[in-house]
Amino acid sequence: LPDPPAALAGQEPGDRPRPYQRRPVVCLSPRPGVRQFIVGLVAIPLSALPFVAYLTMTPEGRLVRDKVSVALSPPRLPQVTDRTAARMAGTAPRYSRGVMVLAYHGIGSSDAEGGFVISPERFGEHLVALRTAGMKFVTAAQVADAFEGRRRLPRNAVMVTFDDGRADAMMFADPLLEQADATATMFVIAGAATDPGVYYAGWDDIRAYAASGRWDIQSHTSSLHRQREVKPGISLPALTSLAPKESIAEFRARVRTDLKSASSAIESHIGTRPVAFAYPFGAYGADRS
Repeated sequence: LPDPPAALAGQEPGDRPRPYQRRPVVCLSPRPGVRQFIVGLVAIPLSALPFVAYLTMTPEGRLVRDKVSVALSPPRLPQVTDRTAARMAGTAPRYSRGVMVLAYHGIGSSDAEGGFVISPERFGEHLVALRTAGMKFVTAAQVADAFEGRRRLPRNAVMVTFDDGRADAMMFADPLLEQADATATMFVIAGAATDPGVYYAGWDDIRAYAASGRWDIQSHTSSLHRQREVKPGISLPALTSLAPKESIAEFRARVRTDLKSASSAIESHIGTRPVAFAYPFGAYGADRS
């Protein structure tokens, strides 16, 4: 490169020219602390993705999320107008010496299980409609007493039931039952209550619900709420089907042992012996092999 003018090189006119001196060029870059801060900001949402996926895409995660939601803001019954209340009362069925049974399974914020789960809002609507229409809530124990002639059922009796002893059902339904001054019957899988994991309610929780007076606890087997393969490619409910090479006598002993175990567990943990039973999958033996 040619030498710059003397004035630009810091020389006076008439001075002997000096060789051109190149000055180093310094490239400025973000300081390490700033760079790390930016990387951290980007990483925060990425690190939360596994937790978001767990809380929204798995049954266990949804239940954990729902427990927090119910603890912070319990579900509330909806309000109905006078006009709606009059319509409900005018169209409701009227009967005596009988009971209408409504069967539920799960209540939750997700419909991932299709017809087996409803939202707490919808269940609250059901309770309000039943109460407004003049239906009288009864439990399985009260129905059994009526069958034995120890009491009479009220007119327009309705029995709200749940199967399995699911934690989500009891958690969401209980505050709604309390607000509606209603009762429900839970058919518990005794073996699942003994080793509940996240999906099922454990005996401590079930005992607390029963102590409220809103829940009647009945039997749904101990460990036979499952399907079993009876032939290659064919599965049937274990309670009402023969295992391969199982005799009728062995089948009877197996079922008797399971039902006795379930009843004993309920009596031991809840304090009352069950008087009602719900067949797993609604299968009472018509489809057995």
